[in-house]
Formats: sequence, C-alpha cells, structure tokens
Amino acid sequence: MEDLRIESLSLKNVGVFESLSLSFTKKPLRNKAEIHIFTGQNGTGKTTILEALSYFDSIYNTSLPEEKKNGRLLDILHQKMSKLKKDESIVGIYFNKAKLEFLPHGGASLVDDNYFKSYYSDFDPKYHYYNFFAYNGHRQLRDSKVEAFKQYDSNPIKEALVFDKINANVFQWIANNKTRAALSFQKGNKKDSEHYQASFQKIETAIGEIIGRKVEFIIDERSLNIMVKLDEKSVHFNTLADGYKSVISWLIDLVFRLDYMPKEGQENFTLFLDEIDVHLHPAAQRRILPVIQKLFPKAQIFLTTHSPFVIGSIDDAWIYKFKLDEKGNSVLDGDPFLSEDGKSYRYILDEVFDIKKNFGVDVEKQLEHFYKKRDEIIKKKSSDLLKELKMISKSLASQSEELRAIIGSELKQLSRILKKEITL
Repeated sequence: MEDLRIESLSLKNVGVFESLSLSFTKKPLRNKAEIHIFTGQNGTGKTTILEALSYFDSIYNTSLPEEKKNGRLLDILHQKMSKLKKDESIVGIYFNKAKLEFLPHGGASLVDDNYFKSYYSDFDPKYHYYNFFAYNGHRQLRDSKVEAFKQYDSNPIKEALVFDKINANVFQWIANNKTRAALSFQKGNKKDSEHYQASFQKIETAIGEIIGRKVEFIIDERSLNIMVKLDEKSVHFNTLADGYKSVISWLIDLVFRLDYMPKEGQENFTLFLDEIDVHLHPAAQRRILPVIQKLFPKAQIFLTTHSPFVIGSIDDAWIYKFKLDEKGNSVLDGDPFLSEDGKSYRYILDEVFDIKKNFGVDVEKQLEHFYKKRDEIIKKKSSDLLKELKMISKSLASQSEELRAIIGSELKQLSRILKKEITL
C-alpha cells in the first residue's frame, strides 16, 4: 500500500515567508528514519514550517477544541490575507497520494482527500496504515498518579498534531501494561507477559540511551504514582530535571499512541519535532537523533533545532538553513545539504550557524586588539609598540591555558619576524 510521505511544501505570504517552495528528497537509508532539519536564527520561520506541514489537521480534525482548531498558523495567515487574491493558495502540502492546497479565508482545494476524511472519522484501524504526530520540547507530563488498573477510551489520533499537549492517559497506560504483564506471568502465560512488557521496555531503553542512564518505570504501591528509577534510585516524575521530563513526556506519548495502531501504522508515520533538545544537556543532544532514527526506521521526521550537537550527531539528514533577506523575508541560505557526523562542532558552528568566534565577547575584543597591534608592529618593523602588546598578551594569557598557548605561539612567530626574542 502506498504511503503518505510528504514530498514538498509551498508557502505564499505566510509569516516571514513571501514565497517558499521546499522539496524533500528521500535518501535511501538502511533501517534508519528519513530526517529533515530546519535551522536558522530566531524569527526565520522554522516553527511556522512545521505547523504548515501539519495544517491539514485543522481542516479535517473535527475533534479539536475550538482554541486549537486553527492554531498559530491561521493567525499568521490572517495577517497576510489582504495581499492575496481570493483564489491564490497560501499553503500547499504535497504527499505521495494527496495534494492539499489551503486558500485564503478558510477555503481549500483538496484533491485525493478521501484518506484524510476517513482518517479523522471514528477511529477505525483499517484507515491508519500511515499516521502523523507532532511534539515540542516544552510540553511535559505533570500528574503521574494512576490506578493499579483502569480501563479508558483512547483515540490515538486525537490532538496528535497539537504540538504542546500530552495525552493524560499515558501513565495509566504504563500501569495497565505492567498490571497485565504481572497477571499474565502469574497465570504462567509468559508470551503474553512479554508482549505487555515490550511496549514500555522499548521506551525505557530508548530514554536510557538518550540520557545516558538506566531507566525503569515502576508503580509506587502506596501512593500509586508512576516513579522513575534512574540507575538504582527511584524518584517522583515531577522532581526530574526538565530535560528528562521533556524527552520522557513526548516519547512515552508517541509510543502510547502507536500501541493502539495496527502494525503497519506503528511503523509508517510522519513525525514533527519542534526543538525537542531545548532542555537537554549537550551530551544528551548528541544522542537523541541517533536513538530516534533507529527506533523508528520507517518514519519521516521533520524537526527544528539550534543545536550543533543535534546536527552533528547523524549522517544523511537533510539540513535546511534559513536567513532573513534585506526585506525581512525568510529565505533558504543556500541549497539543502546532508549532515555528516564526521564534521567537528567547530566546523558546524561555522558552516551552519555562522559563528566564527571561539571565545567570549570580551576575550574576542582583546584578541582583535592583540592582532591589530601585532600587525602594526610587523608593518612598521618597530619595537616601540611592544610594551603595549606585552600588556595585552599577559592579560589574555592569564585567562586560560588555551589562550596562553595561542598567544605564546603568536609571540614566537613575531620574534622570528623581528629577529628579537619576545616573551610573556
């Protein structure tokens, strides 16, 4: 059955985009997800692109609360509508099987849209051979109190494309599966017990790999709270660091929703991730994409980030770098290119983030002054300025061993040029 991979996106007069057309090339990867990364300075429209890609949700999903029905993107669209002709498209999303063009004033031109009409009707597994999910790094679960076993109704696609909301039943899902696993084991049904454990064990392993610690979810028998066991210490979920809570929240939510899907729908889906690295330590930022890419090998993933550690963590992810032009419109800063985990973070800071400096602002000013004074001395072949240069050199060298080595090397080179020994 043909999937619903997103092939391209077009925007016209949407936020900071006057006109944008993106094609998402599929690079065949063995057992690894297809990843597209949007980066650029604040205000270049990265989150707007994610919301535009998921905009079909606001058209078809009648279960969305009114305040979430059209979301932030429609507010942006309204700001631009006066500039457009009535029949001019604003957002175009092009899939393998469907072409969706959303028009001004709430209109839409929908071609081959039967899948989406069925997708958002009463949940029926036969329509969910391909799925869509969205998350951001700021959303976090709060209440971890559960009942030892509680049956509940859950629609796995309800609000699945609302970036900032986690399903309230995810902890109860863990409790239910742990209870089912224990009951099956007591009855001697080892196969069923392993099946119920598999879902939450998969997420425990993934989270553990990301944060670099052994992770296990347990139920406190007195409080009936889901506790998180980190290495050998059990802690309440609410007391975890924000980075841990963030990655646990959205990954549990995703696996919880996938658990309700038919097998094909558990593997084939599109995932939108907005700054999921925001609270994570750089060591965890380096690990998050490799784990996700292997955990969901058939997924298509779109994400935003400001982290060189995320971009440098994997090979063969497409990087889309945005900048503001002289008119204040966001445009691609060069053609999309593939990430390479063999590139250093210094190289990525330079190539992707346009950060040429290595030190803090004050130190860079001192270094600039040092090199300016050094060049003056070389040009004039004069030692009269050496006293001032030595004062600058001592100030810089006193701040770190790295700076001492840099300044020492420069002074040795200057000594050779002037044929005079110059030391700190």
